[in-house]
Amino acid sequence: MDIERVVQLVVEQQANFINDLTELRALVTRVAQQQSDLTRIVGGMHQEVSGVIREIVESQRQMSENQKQLWESHRQMGEKINALGDKINHMGDKLDALIDIVDGMIRRPGEQKGS
Repeated sequence: MDIERVVQLVVEQQANFINDLTELRALVTRVAQQQSDLTRIVGGMHQEVSGVIREIVESQRQMSENQKQLWESHRQMGEKINALGDKINHMGDKLDALIDIVDGMIRRPGEQKGS
């Protein structure tokens, strides 16, 4: 092999190496830009997801509070219904007593109840 051919081969290999190195640098630059873009996108998504999670937590808290209020209203309504039932029973007793009094007042002497 002559020296010129060896030098020519080395020069061509260096040119190819420089070419490959330039392409590699461009590729690394593109990958770095894509990574930066992805980091920005993921950061934005993280903020959005965090906001949605905060809204869900607040909605859950409000639902829990509303449920407590509903149970308390239900309990109070049950108490009022029971009290109303007691009053109706008491009124029924009084009405029965009044009917007995009126029945006794208008019944003829010697007549029995139910005749």
